This record gives sequence, C-alpha cells and structure tokens, in this order.
Amino acid sequence: MFTKLNQYLLTHHPLLWNTRIIQFLIVNLLFHLLFFFAGYVSVNAADLQSYYRITSVGDGGLFFFSILLSIVVVITWLVFFLRNNAFKQFYILSRFHLIKEFLLITLLLFSSITYYESYFNGVMTQAKRITDQATLVREANILNLAKAFIPQNKGEYFIGNACNDRTNTDYVQYQADVDYTDSININQTDSNTVRIRRALAKPDAFSYRHYCQTTVNLEGMPGFDTSQQIREKVKRLLDGRQKDSIKAILEEALAISKKYSVNQYINTDELAGLPFLNPGNTISKLYDDYERGGSTNNASPYYFSSYPVRGALTFLQSCYDPAQTERWAFLLAELYTVLGIGIILLCYRRFSKKVFLISLIGGIVWFLFFCLVGVTSQGIATPGYLFIFLFFLFTLMAVVLTRGNKGKTMAGLMQCWHIVMAPALLMVIAGLIAWHKSNAYSLEQLISTEEWCRIHPVYCWIDNNIVLISWVNLGLSFLYVLFIFNAMTKAWQVMADE
Repeated sequence: MFTKLNQYLLTHHPLLWNTRIIQFLIVNLLFHLLFFFAGYVSVNAADLQSYYRITSVGDGGLFFFSILLSIVVVITWLVFFLRNNAFKQFYILSRFHLIKEFLLITLLLFSSITYYESYFNGVMTQAKRITDQATLVREANILNLAKAFIPQNKGEYFIGNACNDRTNTDYVQYQADVDYTDSININQTDSNTVRIRRALAKPDAFSYRHYCQTTVNLEGMPGFDTSQQIREKVKRLLDGRQKDSIKAILEEALAISKKYSVNQYINTDELAGLPFLNPGNTISKLYDDYERGGSTNNASPYYFSSYPVRGALTFLQSCYDPAQTERWAFLLAELYTVLGIGIILLCYRRFSKKVFLISLIGGIVWFLFFCLVGVTSQGIATPGYLFIFLFFLFTLMAVVLTRGNKGKTMAGLMQCWHIVMAPALLMVIAGLIAWHKSNAYSLEQLISTEEWCRIHPVYCWIDNNIVLISWVNLGLSFLYVLFIFNAMTKAWQVMADE
C-alpha cells in the first residue's frame, strides 16, 4: 500500500512525496486517537472531585511520554525529509513551492507535538457526556440554594451581607472568630466595629434571610442564579414556610453529591425545620464543614462538605469555558515551538552546511552574550535595546549583501540570525514599553491606576493585552517567513559562490 502511494506521489506530487506528509499524518492521526481514548477513559463522575481544572487531569509521566513520542516521530520524519533537497539542487520549482513546503513542515510539526491536546479533548468529551451544560447549571443552582439551609458559618447569615456589592453602604464584613467586645485587641472606635456591634444588638443579626452566597460560581453561564437571586429564592421559601420544598432541595443536593461520590451526612427533616424555630428565621444551629477541617458543633454528628462537590462542578465548568486560558496559553507555546523548529529547518534546508554551522555556533555565542548583558545590567532595557539594534543591523546587512551579490557566506549568516530573532522582535518591543510603564507608574503611584491609564493609554493597553499581542506577533512571524524570508533565500541561492 505505502509503496504504491510513494510511487504515485513521486510522479504526481513530488513535494508531498519528499516531505512524507501523507504517511506521517496517518501515523500522527493514530497517535492522536490513542491519546484521545486515553483521556476519554481516564475520568468518571467519581474522579471529578479530585480535579479543579482540565489541565490538572493526567500525570507528569504521560506528559513526558507524549514529549518523548513527539521527539521520536519528528526525528524519524527528518531522516526521510532531509534525504532530498530540490532547492539546493537547483531543480525547477514552482512559484509557491517554498511557501507550500514551509506550510507542510508546519502542519507536520504541529500534528507531532500536540498529542497531549488530544488527551485533553478526550477528557472534555467524557466530562461533557457525564454532565451536559444545562445539567451543570441546574446542579450548581441547587447546591447554592441548598447551602443556604445548611448553616455552617454565622458570617454568611449576618445582617451586613450585601450580595457581593461592596459599594453598598450597609455592607460590613463579620468574622465569626473575632470577639468584637474585646476592647484590648479590637479598636472599639473603628467605624466597622461600631457598625458590627450595632448590628449584633439586633434580634435578627444572624438570619437565613441575610444569606447571600454562591458556593459554586458559574458566572456567565446561561441560567445561572446570582447571589442576589439565591437570596430572593430563600426569602420566598421562608415567607411561604415551604418546609417540604426546602427538604426536597436538600435531598437533591445529596443526590448531586452522591453522583460525584461525595459522602454527606445531614438530617434533611431537621434542616428544613430549623429556619422556622425562631422569630425572624434566625440561626439556631451550625453544621460541621469538613472543608474547613474543624467542628463548629461537637455535639452534632452531621456534616456537609461542599468543597469536593464544588471542585467537581468547577472542573466541569472549565470544560465548557470557551476561553480556557491555560489551554490557549499552552497552544500558543506549542505554535511558537513549531515556528522555531520550522525556522531552524529552513535555515538548514536553504543555506549551505558551512553557513548553517557558523550561524548555529554564532547563535549560541549571541545567546550567552545576551544573558551576560542581562545579568550585568540588572534589567531588560539594555538587552532589549541591544536586541532591536542587532535585529535591524542583521536585516540591513542581509539585504545589502544579498542585493550587492557579494559575500555569500556573510549574507547567509545575516539572513539566518535575523530570521531567528524576527519572531521575538514585537514581543521585545512590547516588553520594553511595559517596563517603561512600570517604572513611570512607580514614580506616579500617588494617583490611581485608572487615572494613570487615562493619562498613558498606550502603556496600559499593551500591558493589558500582552496575550493578544503574542497571537498577532505569531501570525505576523509566520507571514514574514512565508513571503519575505523565502524570497530572501531565493535571492541568496543565486548569488555567486565565493
């Protein structure tokens, strides 16, 4: 099968034959399917409480195995790919041959170093099968509402709670472990202390009506109840004296905990009746919470641990989060790795071995030199400006020497060094601007950040959009290699030999 495929590609699509792209894409597809399956079978409902985000699934051994496998595949591919080089042999090539070749190299490298991404995709697929998004939101709402009727921290029921609205003038934070009558350790003239002591004197200082919390926060998901909505639901249940409804909510919370293999021990009948024992629906009893590790009521055998359930639901949320900041950052690093390896391969393929070897040794020397400058200057300004100066110097010399058709070896060196530096140019400039912003802000720190950003909008925009700049830089770097660097190497190739 592969023999016939090779013969067909050799005669009809020599570029595909030379790059071995078809064969190795098939191999990579099989590896991706294996990693996807491994991720799919690695999680179940009982395991979700052990994770907090999708990148926490899997161990270091599997990750390093994927790296080792990637290295083996890439090296094997290079053994075949580097056997033939139509460019150096002066074959007649189509106008876009070099561009197509680099695109194929990029595709092959990307598919070879992203096996772990397929593992994560398998994990996400299984997690979504366990709990779809609508069910996730419903379970979070039930757990948040049920938690209102499982008192474990008196501060959550304090009259000063303001539903996370810190701008509310009535807001004041109560800490259960603080004795506000202690005149020795607590400043009795402090405005917050005065307001808390005044609130504590009220008969309904701690009441179910003041509860305003979300144990699981799925903010942004359609249908998710905010803390204010939770408070309104609690008040309606209390006003209607709906003990049966409260009990049903508590039992649903137990069922959700059981689904994720979290053991709870609560008396739903007792909890449903506690809000109506005292006038004003005040707190009369606290349950243990193993999340905080202590006992708030040693006489009670009951407990409700929300931490593991919250962990399971938060993990599921990360599977539905389109942003997935960590995974996008990981993907960005992979693409920059592909670009870097691709550039090194192009330098080896486009230039003579002499030029490549000298540029490689010189690149190591330049790297050590930059490290030395960075250490001695104790900052990024000096190495940053030196980097920018050398990039434009190498670029100018590469253009002048190539167009002048003199000094082919030196022209090749300049082209190699400038293209290796090119992907970092925009990031170095952004880093220098951010550094100047940091220094300038430290001198003007008496003004607020918002006011400072109004005065220096460019600094703030760059500082706040460094990830976007990284993606734009990546795209520009690929385009530069495709259309500028390939054209430069063509011009170098036809230069007279020394």
